[in-house]
Amino acid sequence: MVRMILVAAVALLGAVAAFKSGAPDSEQVCRTMVPEHMAEIQPLSSFPYKVTVDPTSIRPGQSVTLKISGSDDNPIRGFLVQARVGGTPIGQFEAGPQVQAIDCLQGAKNAATHSNGEKKPEVKLVWTAPKDLQESIKFRVTVVKKGDVYWVGYETRPISVSAS
Repeated sequence: MVRMILVAAVALLGAVAAFKSGAPDSEQVCRTMVPEHMAEIQPLSSFPYKVTVDPTSIRPGQSVTLKISGSDDNPIRGFLVQARVGGTPIGQFEAGPQVQAIDCLQGAKNAATHSNGEKKPEVKLVWTAPKDLQESIKFRVTVVKKGDVYWVGYETRPISVSAS
C-alpha cells in the first residue's frame, strides 16, 4: 500500500514538474486547452484573473496586446492562450519575457504558453492577426494557479478584425 502511494506521488510530481517550461503542443492539449495535470478543472464562475485586450478592433495584419492579471492570492504559474475563429487557433503570438509561442494543430506560433513555472503577477502577450482575416476572434485562456488548481477556456469578448 505504501509503495503504491509513493509511486502515485512520484508520478504526480513528475507530471506537474514536466510542464514548468510551458504547455505541451500535443493535439489533445491544443484542442481542449486542458493541462495534463491530473486534477479537476475549476469552474469558470470562480475565474479570479482579469483579462484585457487592447485595442478591441484592428485591421488584418495588425496586433493587439492581451494582458492576464493575477494577484498575491492568485498568481499565474502557467497559461495557454489561443486566438480562435470558432474552434480553430489563428494568427501568431510573439515570444517575450516569460512567454513562448508554440505551434498548435498544424499552425505556426498560434498559441502562447509560459516559459517557466515561477509566480507571475501578470503576463502580457502580443498577437498578430493574419493579413487575410476579416472576422471576429475570441481569445481563449487557460490559467494555472498551481499544479492542481487551474481554469480552462475563459473567453474574451469578440475582437473585430476588419479592413474597413
